[in-house]
Amino acid sequence: MSCNVLLVEDDDAIAQLTKMYLEAEGYQVSVISDGLESLNEIKLTQPDLIILDLMLPGKSGVDICREAREFYQGMIIILTASEDEMSEVSLLKLGLMIT
Repeated sequence: MSCNVLLVEDDDAIAQLTKMYLEAEGYQVSVISDGLESLNEIKLTQPDLIILDLMLPGKSGVDICREAREFYQGMIIILTASEDEMSEVSLLKLGLMIT
């Protein structure tokens, strides 16, 4: 059985490269580029794993995490270039893995 991954990333180049690498390893990957659409997609698909950018159009990654945790208990990995330590502390309090 394959693992379903939801990648929430607004940078097309990063999204396509990440999707390509994950699919090469056998994962099924869906990509969403807008923060507002992501919560609905999480509810509909209940992915095994969410890989989430912090800075997204429509809704921030932190807000998505906070709201998703109300109905989604799966793994969420934050993929970000941000060096803001306060964001990292806040996300760790939500029980998230930061890369």
